[in-house]
Amino acid sequence: MKTYSIAIRTLGLAAEKFERELESIAKQTIRPDKVIIYVADSYERKRDGGLYCGEKYVSVPRGMVAQRALLYDELKTEYVLLLDDDVELAPDSVEKMMKVMVETGADCVGADTYRNQNMPLWQKIYAMVTNLVFPHCDQRWAFKIHTNGSFSYLRKGLMDGVEALPTQYVAGPCALWKKEAIQRLHWEDEKWMDEMEFSYMDDTVESYKLHVNGGKMYLLYDSGVKNLNAKTASGNYRSKATMFYTRARSTFCVWWRTIYEVDKQRGGKNQISIMAGFVVKALWLMIVNLFAGLVYLNLKIPYYYVKGLADGWKFVHSESYQKIPSFLLKK
Repeated sequence: MKTYSIAIRTLGLAAEKFERELESIAKQTIRPDKVIIYVADSYERKRDGGLYCGEKYVSVPRGMVAQRALLYDELKTEYVLLLDDDVELAPDSVEKMMKVMVETGADCVGADTYRNQNMPLWQKIYAMVTNLVFPHCDQRWAFKIHTNGSFSYLRKGLMDGVEALPTQYVAGPCALWKKEAIQRLHWEDEKWMDEMEFSYMDDTVESYKLHVNGGKMYLLYDSGVKNLNAKTASGNYRSKATMFYTRARSTFCVWWRTIYEVDKQRGGKNQISIMAGFVVKALWLMIVNLFAGLVYLNLKIPYYYVKGLADGWKFVHSESYQKIPSFLLKK
């Protein structure tokens, strides 16, 4: 069986959830070679040689992308399990993921931590209305990224008996990667996302970069991995109006970099339809934000939404953005 190491990014704030995660790592049927916990600078770093699995702590720059955009020199194995600090693994989670990795020759195998297909009906409708996230019937893909920047997921009825499927996206909390693939993708080029209030859609950018550059990704449905938090880093964005600004700005910038520019670099055959799709999405979300402003009695919400889009446009035309290397890698 292949060997692997574990890399966990944390701010050191997960407390009980993090302890449950370390306990679950210690119970894996395939033990990791090393467990390295990458703690953001300025946060408390615990003593090496932990009680659970001999974990060691390394200080790194703060930022959701920065804590993943590493060379991982401390890890000598071919495979690296990337974890957030709020997941709990079943004893055979890594064994299942490694089995899919070896059988398919994938560069990455992600765990289905958010289980979109199992959401209650009202949550599915909410996701459709607020984010244009839909279920799809294309059995070739677990997740698909669309030209308007939204994603869709394979609906439950088509997954009976399916262990793993190719995917265009894997969620950030838990994914098994080939170390070589991580290094080849140059995630450090995406640190621009950390300059915003929160790194919204960072996992989309990181995994989709593998997809558009010809890598193989699979999603394992029955991994046994539990997301103890079940929220993204932006989960509390409704707590203040300025968070709507960051969300809108990120949405535009991610679409521009991952969809619009990639098509342009490949010949620009679909530029009009791609732009039209995003305009329709932006107009729809404008209506949603206007409604949110009325519900929360805060009309700054639609204002910040429009400002976020406008500032996103300014950013992708800025001198600093132009210096960022292409999303498409040279072969």
